[in-house]
Amino acid sequence: MEKIDSKLNSHVNGREEWVTPQNISDIHLKNKLWKKIRAKTRLNKEVDLEIVTSYRKLKNKIRIDLEHNKQNFLKNKIEENKNMWDMVNKISGKRTRSLDEVVKTNFKNKSLSEIGNKFNFSFMEQVDRLKLKYKRKSNPNSYTSTIPRQKIDRPNQVKEASAEEFITILKEARNNDSTGMDGFALKHFKQSPENSAQMLKKLTNCIIKTHVWPMKLKIGVYRPIYKKGVKNNVENYRPIVILSVINKLIEKFFAMQLQHFLHKWNIVINDQFGFQTGKGTTEALISINEKISRALNEGKHIGAIFIDLQKAFDTVNRPKLISKLFNLGLNESFCKILSSYLEDRHTSVKIDHEFSDTLPSYNGVHKDQS
Repeated sequence: MEKIDSKLNSHVNGREEWVTPQNISDIHLKNKLWKKIRAKTRLNKEVDLEIVTSYRKLKNKIRIDLEHNKQNFLKNKIEENKNMWDMVNKISGKRTRSLDEVVKTNFKNKSLSEIGNKFNFSFMEQVDRLKLKYKRKSNPNSYTSTIPRQKIDRPNQVKEASAEEFITILKEARNNDSTGMDGFALKHFKQSPENSAQMLKKLTNCIIKTHVWPMKLKIGVYRPIYKKGVKNNVENYRPIVILSVINKLIEKFFAMQLQHFLHKWNIVINDQFGFQTGKGTTEALISINEKISRALNEGKHIGAIFIDLQKAFDTVNRPKLISKLFNLGLNESFCKILSSYLEDRHTSVKIDHEFSDTLPSYNGVHKDQS
């Protein structure tokens, strides 16, 4: 108990930037309570249970408050650094060229449709090239996945959509002007949220009833981003995908149900920060900072291994993904909907206002990056 107290007191003496006057006041009050407890124990007198209870509650409150303040402080510092580069570019007058300007400059002697088709073919072949590069014989005995081979019984069902849910989804959707193949932007739906919600509700419930995802919503629009190397070589570009706004809104409805299922049965670990509500890169940085600081304070050695999976989303095996979700206990009806969502997808490359021919996409899951 004394060791914990000394750590809490060090926050006052060192005056960390996240320590507030209220924290200091609470720590002083805690110390007074501790002195009363120590005085009684030294005289071998019985300690008042109410004082001990108050001390423990206050100590726990201080620990939680300091942790909360520290996380908010670090989060603000990280956000300040993110904004700093925007400010530097603004002051220096540096202008970022649009994707279309970059592509048109580097492929001057070709028409937009020709450039778009070349990019689309290249993006489609990237996964095949990657598979060929890392091809190896699989060993069935080396299977170490924690995913069960047999289905686990976890009661759940796909619930029908309501207009109220889609009104909330529309309100919470981040504003941007990006459009998919259909040309609709989010602002078009936000202008009349009640009517949009009714349309989305009917379409979603039709998907739930038929287990069929509309083909028009399964076309992803690729935008080429230059990486490195020769600028007029399509292989030196990576794609970002933009999906239909209608698709994204309906996808959000199903994603919320899927997230509920995964968290209800503790399938997603607490240390996963990607694609989790209320978590992101900032929270991941704060978490790893906390672990490193704690280990250093305890005199431990620290080692870290960082792994970057190449084309992680683009190489997902769709049938295996559905099979794993089914074995984890996801409702069969839900699995059929997800299977329809993933199969028969197509892509097209957009440069300026011109689209390339569409090509079928056989691998991966499309993660909208608009």
